[in-house]
Parts: sequence; C-alpha cells; structure tokens
Amino acid sequence: MKKFFFQGIVSGLMLLLISSVSAVTFSGGGGQGISVVDGSGGGDYTSLLQAAQDFNAYAGGCTGDWSLFIKSNLTEPVNVPFGNKTNGYIVTIKPFTGATPIITFTCPTKNPGWEGHLVIGSNDLTTDGDSITTEGMSLVVIDGSNTPGGTSRDLTITNTGTNASVNSILAHFVGKTENCIVKNCRIINNCSGNSGESIGVEFSSRYRKLDTISYHPKDCQVDNCEISCMGTVRGAIGILTRHIGSPAPAVGTAQSGLKVTNNVITASARAMYLQMIGSMTISGNTISVSSISF
Repeated sequence: MKKFFFQGIVSGLMLLLISSVSAVTFSGGGGQGISVVDGSGGGDYTSLLQAAQDFNAYAGGCTGDWSLFIKSNLTEPVNVPFGNKTNGYIVTIKPFTGATPIITFTCPTKNPGWEGHLVIGSNDLTTDGDSITTEGMSLVVIDGSNTPGGTSRDLTITNTGTNASVNSILAHFVGKTENCIVKNCRIINNCSGNSGESIGVEFSSRYRKLDTISYHPKDCQVDNCEISCMGTVRGAIGILTRHIGSPAPAVGTAQSGLKVTNNVITASARAMYLQMIGSMTISGNTISVSSISF
C-alpha cells in the first residue's frame, strides 16, 4: 500500500501539469505517461475502448505510472476490458481537470468470457476464463474526483436500462487484482427486469483449470462512492464478492483485505453480498435497501 500514499501527490501533479505537458497514447509514451480520452476528438483517444485496446496491446505492460484522463461524456457500445502487466506501477483513470464526465454503456454485459461493462484484470472478454492470459492487475485506481486529492464525485459510470441484459455488472475486478481502488465515483446500474443480476462493483475469484491455480482479489477498496442498483431485479446488489467458474478454489484460499468505506449504497435487493472472502473492513457507509415485490 506504500505506493498509494503517494497517489494523491502523483494525481495532483498530473492534473496541474497536464495543460503544459504533451499527452500521448499509452503505446506512444512507451507504456507510461499521461493520456486523454475526448469523445469530440480533442484527445489521444475518442473512446474508453480505444484506450483499453492500446493499453492491452502494448507488450510488457507498464514501464511507469500511467494516468488516463476523461475529458468528455462517453457512450460505449462495447464492453471495455483492461488487462496488462502493471509491473508495480499505478494506472489511474480520472476526470480531466474541471470535467464531470458520464460514461454510458449501451450493450449487454453477457460476454463469452468475463461479464461486465468495465472489466479490470482481463484483456479478452470473448473467451472462457480458463483461456485468458491475464489473471489480474495491481495498483489500478478509478478516481472520480476532478481535483488533486479531491473527494467530489465527478465521474459517473452507468448504463442504459433498455439495453442492459438480465445479468448486468458495471465494474468487475477479476482474478488476481490486488491493491485496486474505486473512489469518488457515481456507479449507477439501470438494469431492470425480474430476473438476473444488477451489480454495481464486483470482485471475482477464479480457479483456472488451465494452470490449476486459484486467483483471488486482494487488498482492494471501494471508498466514497455513490452506488445505485435499483429496478425490479432479484439480484440487485451494490457490492458483490464471489467465486466464478468450476471447480471451487483451492481449500484454504479466498479473497482478503477488501475495504468498503464511506459509500452511499442504494439497492433494491442487497447493499452488499459477500462470499469467498476471508477478511474485510466495512465502515462509514450509508445503506438503503428498498423492499419491492418481484
């Protein structure tokens, strides 16, 4: 967690310098630096998917810290996976200075591989989890504040209810994702229907038959977010931890160290549903669960 001590300083410097430093793509910067997503064409990428594809394709992964600033509202018609080696460096997704962007996914989250709109830890959603080459990522920070070290919730991640499938996950951290943080975000799942799932943030373990290893998220955090999963969905859950796939993980192994702090969580079924986890901290949250007839 030492690197996170400096995260506020690093983000602050990035925000102060971004107007005077030339932003480049992740690959153009040699696996590090500052990049900007602007749907109007004024940045290095025009979509979050384009940024993820460039990140995933760079051989060897990070050679230094990388900050991806979102400058405009984005409509994403395809689910977005981030999966590459971070090599001990920090990857930050954050609003551009003064911007209050909304990322809206318009596709179902049902993928042949990992499900989810924004998936952290896999570079391929088209194949079964046993076939992916990336088992997770570390030191990924999704920080919704547009100010250095701020606590304002300036980034919204959402979807369209009409196009969301009955299984809908907004932000999904998969496999061996370690020391990852989601903070200062509005995470609004508009999925509706009387079956399936509507998940805000999920952390999933996986036993891979490919190499007979159990992969678990570890020491992650959800802090100061507004999370809403409403609608007539039986599986509407704000934050979920669980195991995906078969067989079950190795005996004696599980997720650990998750912190859920200072969030406002609203759900029509469960605010949190926590399984396959050995240790966690829950504090300072405001929780509201609506009782509705399914």
